[in-house]
Amino acid sequence: MENPKPSSDSNVEPQDPTPGTASTDLSRRKIIDRREGNKAEEMAKGDRRDSEERRDTKVKVPASTSQTKQLTQLQIKIQQHRKKKLLAGCEACMGMNFDTLAMDDYPSNELVAEAKRDRDYWIVVCTVCASIFLLGLIGLVPAIIAGIACGAAVLGFMLAFSPLRQRFFDSPSLTSLMVRRKAIEFRALTHIQFMEGDTGLAWRCEHMRKYNNNLGRKLFRGLVQSSRAGNMLDIIRTKKQIRLYLLFMIESQKAYKRLQQDYLDNHFKNVEQGWDDTLQPNELAKVKQEDLEEVPQPTQKK
Repeated sequence: MENPKPSSDSNVEPQDPTPGTASTDLSRRKIIDRREGNKAEEMAKGDRRDSEERRDTKVKVPASTSQTKQLTQLQIKIQQHRKKKLLAGCEACMGMNFDTLAMDDYPSNELVAEAKRDRDYWIVVCTVCASIFLLGLIGLVPAIIAGIACGAAVLGFMLAFSPLRQRFFDSPSLTSLMVRRKAIEFRALTHIQFMEGDTGLAWRCEHMRKYNNNLGRKLFRGLVQSSRAGNMLDIIRTKKQIRLYLLFMIESQKAYKRLQQDYLDNHFKNVEQGWDDTLQPNELAKVKQEDLEEVPQPTQKK
């Protein structure tokens, strides 16, 4: 068989397979730029990858960071200063004498009622004996009976109203019980007056209600108002009212310990971070006085 001959009217031209010739396909090596006209140059100039400020933009820190940090530290200093002022104003509550205000040796109402009953019995005996003696004076009763009645009346009076009763009976007399009550009440009221001072203590301790919600109860509202007005001793008279003041001071001590712990924790935390949370004189001049005080100072009593 004969091999087919190439057609003479074929338009395909033979290619030279030898590399390095001029007929090499250059389209594979060409970088195509789809940006046409003048816009291509502008886009090339504004290419983000060719920007010299690219790294600076990423690392850029706001200029107000240091100022914000200073303001935050100033606010913390003001808060610490407030806590310190509140601790100083309420420190007196930690000096409360529990035994003095508790009045455990205060004579009970049952003991006083029993002493009153015994006194009334002796008064009845004295009245009967005195009546018999008077009847003997007018001759209605024999003289010997009138004399015995007179002696019994004097003896009954002495046993009812004199300290001689304690030699014969173990139960205290009404007079001694009332004297003991007055002494205990006077000691408790003197201690309250010492704690309150001239400016009042209870109303300052009431500002620690953030650390003990019981200080804001309606039960203590009258006590706080009288402390702020400075007439605490005009309101407190009885054992019940003194015990109420004792209860308020116990709750104040709980709040004081929590406030003290909170202040110390924040203080040591700030010291560990390397800065002091105490307000300096130049910082005090920039802050208003009412912003520094947790508790406003009242006017002293005249």
